[in-house]
Amino acid sequence: MNIKKQLVAIAAIGFGTIAVAPVTQARPLRGVMGRGHRGQAGAGMEKALDKLNLTNDQKAKIKPITDSVKQQIKALKSDTSLSTEEKKAKGREIMMMAFAQIKPILTPAQQEQAAQMIQQARAKRGQ
Repeated sequence: MNIKKQLVAIAAIGFGTIAVAPVTQARPLRGVMGRGHRGQAGAGMEKALDKLNLTNDQKAKIKPITDSVKQQIKALKSDTSLSTEEKKAKGREIMMMAFAQIKPILTPAQQEQAAQMIQQARAKRGQ
């Protein structure tokens, strides 16, 4: 799998089933940005990372990345100048950049586990 496909696949972890959720006008990005698991932006990504059994060292290295994602997603949600589709695209870009930074921190086994999680998420979205 080439690096671009891997990044897209890893980004899917953070988004889970977001593309399937209908978008409402009152909450246009609730399903888009992984909100709900812990009630905050970027929580979908954290939920996925929790499943990788990270070491304390890995968690310490990844925390600034996830904190940055939360801030960026929060700012994106409140940006009224972008359409819902533009926000989705920007959200995907944010997640891809985050996972590009996270991937080198993961062990090969964790990377494989992440790939499997992505495949499962894609299969679930396809239903």
